[in-house]
Amino acid sequence: MKKSQLSGLEVGSALFVVAHADCRRKRGRRPSMVYAGERNPDKALALAKEVISLGTDTRTISKEDYRELFNRLPIYRPAAKDMAMMCPHLTPEEAVKAFRAGSGYVALPSLRIRHAFQIVSYHGGHTETKWQWEDGKKRCLGYKKHPDHLSYSYASRTPASYEDSRSHGDVFATYRHMEEAMAYAEKHWGDDLILDTWEAVVNVIMQDPSDLVNSRFYRDQPKTTHVLFLALTKDVNDFNDDHPRPESEYYEEYIAEMTIDPVIARELKGGRGD
Repeated sequence: MKKSQLSGLEVGSALFVVAHADCRRKRGRRPSMVYAGERNPDKALALAKEVISLGTDTRTISKEDYRELFNRLPIYRPAAKDMAMMCPHLTPEEAVKAFRAGSGYVALPSLRIRHAFQIVSYHGGHTETKWQWEDGKKRCLGYKKHPDHLSYSYASRTPASYEDSRSHGDVFATYRHMEEAMAYAEKHWGDDLILDTWEAVVNVIMQDPSDLVNSRFYRDQPKTTHVLFLALTKDVNDFNDDHPRPESEYYEEYIAEMTIDPVIARELKGGRGD
């Protein structure tokens, strides 16, 4: 490709990076461009080529298959295909650039709450130096390498996710591609999405007393089998202390949503905390 032909390509795109490297190669020069946060020109070129191989389209995926993607996290040393896989609402190039450039926190489609989104983040690799104080002096014990990885972060909301459009402890913030994420969920499984109409979310821990486990923190502790998350239309404090009926009847009456899925539970809680 001639250098003049680069003018027809978007500067900074994968196609531009590959074409630019091709022009330099024909003149006996090495790649020189960065791409999607990768500053090593050779690695940037390899990444751009991988992105091009993945195509330029978003993809359609069922809600069930999409939920399964979260079970793969964390993903260590993620390739471009891993980043694209987690973002069905984005093109492969949009996904790679969103994760690798900027904060690394990217909005993904929600599973249950309308006008909400999940957050997955990318963390670059680094080397940790281990230190120890001896006789008032700091001594290096060695180094530990931590690879780059994709990890689950949390779920986030917009005011429109609440029926009353008010904050319930939320700190509303803007994330990359949040609008595309919400639009994707609405388009592909919008009939399953609901607004938040409840007052509180509580956890019910289920344990098996016949299966005792030990750790450095406790001994003979019943093993936790499930954690049930309940969204209640009435705050627990309103009926927990003084009530003429069994407490279980109140829970049954006020349950709006329930799940044992921790990812969906993050959406149900909103800004109410853990």
